[in-house]
Amino acid sequence: SLALVDINLPDVDGFTLMSHLRELPHMHHIPMIAFTARHDPQDELLAKENGAVDILRKPFSTQELRQMISQYLSLE
Repeated sequence: SLALVDINLPDVDGFTLMSHLRELPHMHHIPMIAFTARHDPQDELLAKENGAVDILRKPFSTQELRQMISQYLSLE
């Protein structure tokens, strides 16, 4: 399993969502990858503080996405 979380959500920010997901027992071990169009260095720090294993910056290629997904799914 793997969760992809957009940091820029309409009703709640992705950092809060990741934090809430981490609190769920069945989600605690699932890697989360955050993605964002912003290029703010704080985003990576906040994403990791809230449970993300990595961050992808938009625009990203399908190859980058596949590579990152493969990397974290192969760890299971």
